[in-house]
Amino acid sequence: MFIVFCAAAGVLGRERKTDVDNLLLDRIFDKGDSLLQSRTDTSLYIYHNFRIDIKKRNFILKLLPSMYPIAKGRREYQGERLFRLIMSNRKIRDLQSVRSSGNVPRNKDVVSMMKILLRPRIYGATIFDSFLLSPFERTNRSFYRYKTEHNKTTGLMRVAFRPRFKNIQLVAGSANVDSAGCIHEVEFRGTIDVMKFRIRILMQKDHPPMPHSSNVRTQMRFMGNKVVSAYNVLYHLDPAAIDTLIARRTQNDPTPDSATTRRNRRESSLWKDLGSYLIDRLGGDFGGNMRGSFRMSPIINPLYLGYSSYKGVTYRIKLNGNLDFSPNARLGMGARLGYSFKLRQVYFNIPMRLTLGRRLTIETEYGTGNHIFNSEILTQLKHESYDSIRWENLRLDLFKDMYWRLRTSFLINPRLRLGAGFAYHRRTAVDPQDFAATGRKPKYYSFSPTLQLVWSPWLNRGPVLTYDYERGIKGVIRSDMNYERMEIDASWKIPVMKLRVLSMKMGYGIYTSRSKGAYFLDYRNFRYNSIPEGWNDDWTGEFQLLNKNWYNASKYYVNSNLTYESPLLLVSRIPFVGKFIEMERLYCNTLFTDKLHPYLECGYGLTNRLFSIGLFLGVSNKHFEGTGIRMSMELFRDW
Repeated sequence: MFIVFCAAAGVLGRERKTDVDNLLLDRIFDKGDSLLQSRTDTSLYIYHNFRIDIKKRNFILKLLPSMYPIAKGRREYQGERLFRLIMSNRKIRDLQSVRSSGNVPRNKDVVSMMKILLRPRIYGATIFDSFLLSPFERTNRSFYRYKTEHNKTTGLMRVAFRPRFKNIQLVAGSANVDSAGCIHEVEFRGTIDVMKFRIRILMQKDHPPMPHSSNVRTQMRFMGNKVVSAYNVLYHLDPAAIDTLIARRTQNDPTPDSATTRRNRRESSLWKDLGSYLIDRLGGDFGGNMRGSFRMSPIINPLYLGYSSYKGVTYRIKLNGNLDFSPNARLGMGARLGYSFKLRQVYFNIPMRLTLGRRLTIETEYGTGNHIFNSEILTQLKHESYDSIRWENLRLDLFKDMYWRLRTSFLINPRLRLGAGFAYHRRTAVDPQDFAATGRKPKYYSFSPTLQLVWSPWLNRGPVLTYDYERGIKGVIRSDMNYERMEIDASWKIPVMKLRVLSMKMGYGIYTSRSKGAYFLDYRNFRYNSIPEGWNDDWTGEFQLLNKNWYNASKYYVNSNLTYESPLLLVSRIPFVGKFIEMERLYCNTLFTDKLHPYLECGYGLTNRLFSIGLFLGVSNKHFEGTGIRMSMELFRDW
């Protein structure tokens, strides 16, 4: 019996091995590598018609980005869209809306996540932008199980794939592949945010960056809402053929609204627009040939709240826009507004950037900085040991900061960029009357020329070195102080493998000279950020638990930040829990100052469709500082 069992096991083992044609998989991976290595610039037109059916809805649907126009009224919508896709070096650079029609109010984009599903790249590390690990990319092979079989009808090989373990970043489906490893057709299902989808893609014979056509079926469920949609997409269309397609679809359009319905819609348009402006994202194009565009986050939306155990609850709003004057001249504008409920402070900054050609840029920024205390804090800390410092017992002379910066930078060569400009600050005491009663000035001004040198000796294959110099000059535009500050920064992002990144950063800053009177220790690359951002913004290179007073209490600093990011790293491999996790990070940050030698902070973070969260612990001078968390909402961040 034992011999029979072993023989049967051997036969089954051999049969199991034949389920996968490893040579065919290698050819698929090689085909993907060759396509991704080719460098071409191209643009193409994408046409799609859609149908949206709202099965269930409630008031929460209005809060979801891009869903406000269909949160009330009819339950069935359909229409067409024409986009122009611009690609450079096989990477998608821009997706421009050219034409739209249908019965969606004001022809607004709804279910904006569909713009991502319109751009599949099945040979890339991820299929849609940064979503979903492709089973046809070599470094993702360890995440999938494959099975191959011959299709006698088509003469092609069918490659079925499924995840080795459940995770939101993985998909399941099958593909028809020829003997050379070229994919002819692929179908798979997956989940992005709260939307489940199934997509079928037909590839071009000559394998361009984008497919020939695709069919997408989606279903979104969220807190009692259910929206089902269907999209038919055509790629590489001749613009002249679009009119024929739209004319054909017009025959099947729903009956136009009556005059009474149109009149009622006009009467309620004001309130609908007001509601849309408050809780939905705003955006659009303007100017001839859509030379300009703008995007703005919702004014009132709980999805833009953030939280950390030290900074408390924060809320943020962003506005971005650009205007192209010519192919070689672009003006970029932005605004960032935030409020800290714990500190009861409003923060804003308004940057502008004018790009002239590939070498010259002019940048300006106006805004408010963090509340900062002046140099008298150094006198109070001079005779204090670290263990005896009690910030709440110190007399901190806090000042509000208003600044304006202007800088021009020029790309000397691909490795070297030189920038020069100035910075102007007006710092006003938080309590000016009590401050003036002590015989001290309640306002201080500073004017300082700045110089920046950015050197990339290995281009994008090595670290970027940055040198910042700032010199305060007394007597210029009411300036009260002289000082000299230098900072050196080195940063490097190493792509260990696809989607796995090791980020390293080191910095040093020092005030080499200071006024005899009051001055302010305000570093450029080492500062307190009062408004936490999301996962993709500033979670790397920042201290989460460090008391904000330490940022302005030392004549020098030396810091280092190390972050490793990867999908399917630790917790994502745990059954039942890991299937909801998209990316994970490990953090290790160190800091040396006059009193901190060193301060060490370590942490672990993860992000999923709902939120990002990080857990951190800090140790300073061999003393345990405590633990803390940081959280930000990530739901619908890409909608």
